[in-house]
Amino acid sequence: MPRSEWSSGAGNFYLHRVGLEYLVPLYQKKLTNLYKEIAPRTRSTDQRFIRVYTEGDFEMAPQVNQLTGIPFDDFQTPYKLDVTPVKRGIAFAVSTEAVETDQYGVNSNIVPKIARAFNKTKEQAVANLFILADASDTLGPDGVNWASDSHPLEDGTLVDNLSSDALSITALETMMQRIRKHKSHRGDPYPVMGPFMLMVPPDLD
Repeated sequence: MPRSEWSSGAGNFYLHRVGLEYLVPLYQKKLTNLYKEIAPRTRSTDQRFIRVYTEGDFEMAPQVNQLTGIPFDDFQTPYKLDVTPVKRGIAFAVSTEAVETDQYGVNSNIVPKIARAFNKTKEQAVANLFILADASDTLGPDGVNWASDSHPLEDGTLVDNLSSDALSITALETMMQRIRKHKSHRGDPYPVMGPFMLMVPPDLD
């Protein structure tokens, strides 16, 4: 491309100059939607905040003898979390002259780029569930972070985090064993049998 077709700014070209055969977009035209595999459901609301409750469970059903009353048990919602929605937006300013001299349809085709910006935002928001899983400011309804060694149960705690960040066969086996030994809030067996999805960061690939 001739030097005269570029401005002295930070890589901006004069749209009113003809002679370009085509423009090469510096982004993927096809959007990646990995966040839908992790958070497949979305929710819209006009409320000030959304309150999330966690449900407890009943104890194991005891044996009831003849002419003996059935004992009562408490159904609890032991933990709650108030989620405050945030507003996001992005604006783009363009002059009338730029629109009139847009020889290559850059300004008229700006909507897909805005859509990609919001797509990147969703990807990052969902990725933060993993990136910030052990951060002190990302707490779940039970008052501890998502990746914690001390999720509170009615009697005791639950560990769902490994002491080592190394990815190995041993680490995977250990995590699978813990998942199958998962407990309910009452401390009863509550195994998670899958199917599972393994998310691997680039550094451990």
